[in-house]
Amino acid sequence: MPAAETTDVVVIGTGFGGSIPAYYLSAAGARVIMLERGPRLATADFTQDLRLDTYTRIVDLINGTGCAVVAGNCVGGGSVVYFAASLRAPSFVFERQGTLARRLWPAAITRRSLDKYYSRVERVLPVAQESWDEISYAGGLWAAACARAGHTCNPLPVAVDLRQCANCNWMLNGCTFGAKRSMLLNYLPAAETCATEIRPLHEVQSIAPATTSGYRYAVAYNQVDPSDYRIVTDSGTIEAKIVILAGGAMGTPVILQRSAQALGGVPAAVGRYFSPNGDRVTLGVFDEAKVRDLLGLERAPGVPYEGYAIGRPITTASYDYLDASLPEFSRFSLEQIYFPPIVNILAEDGVSPPGSGSTPSRSRPRRSAASTNRTRR
Repeated sequence: MPAAETTDVVVIGTGFGGSIPAYYLSAAGARVIMLERGPRLATADFTQDLRLDTYTRIVDLINGTGCAVVAGNCVGGGSVVYFAASLRAPSFVFERQGTLARRLWPAAITRRSLDKYYSRVERVLPVAQESWDEISYAGGLWAAACARAGHTCNPLPVAVDLRQCANCNWMLNGCTFGAKRSMLLNYLPAAETCATEIRPLHEVQSIAPATTSGYRYAVAYNQVDPSDYRIVTDSGTIEAKIVILAGGAMGTPVILQRSAQALGGVPAAVGRYFSPNGDRVTLGVFDEAKVRDLLGLERAPGVPYEGYAIGRPITTASYDYLDASLPEFSRFSLEQIYFPPIVNILAEDGVSPPGSGSTPSRSRPRRSAASTNRTRR
């Protein structure tokens, strides 16, 4: 029987949660193998179109009971498809008690304790603070509307190279200009420089105790066909001293549940009690004449504003209600946001609700919105 493949560390997932520890561990001399279910694409491989066969290469649509989730599914994970707004959490967030009447975060985790790590990540990505001259048309409209209503509004810090950004608003498809600072452009190449090995199209099946002396875990995986993940082209096992599960909220619980018997059980809460990220999206329809007359905005003299789709998805926000003095569950920020039409298409499940004729049902609300209530819970 051939000897099992061994390494110091296996990292499951290549998004934010996997890329950063992979880099630091390999930089310290550990042998690291990263397993990623999705494909590996470079900047030139991303597209600016609404074709499902190109967009679905980099995301997974998970239909659950009562929820549908679109998650990153490629090397770089969620960093490839996120909107790059890069805010530090307010200090009061770490003092939340929720419904348990006790502090939810460990005592050692505070905004002050995390500030040095925020600074480090902001340097590595890097994060840029937009000026008023660099915000999107929609961000300027939102700021002007806030000002007329008596509220403040500010440009957001973003993980974007503003010199390279073409303001195309295709962030959700991956950035074809290399301007959005995903893990593909910083932590992952740095980890590979330190001899980390990244293996795309490797879907982890389970984790069990290792059989080789000196190693703790055995990670079983399938290699999948890039055009159909149901087709398994190979399989194998890697034994490691450390395993980091960074497969995301949709991937990690599944692996743990499959591994429960071999690992001696996992907490009953694993795979339960999911919640959204606190966004409430509201569609804003603006009258171009009032945008000109009341807000004083126009593209050029006599030319309507009509610039909603130009720029970056999130560029301005009001923090007037993100107030530490307010009770929990009532604090929120107000952001301008842009969702491209592809998000609406993915939400279609193709199933007609009972008694509704032939119109397919929608798994989640339509999210082409001009602004969002982002609740900080």
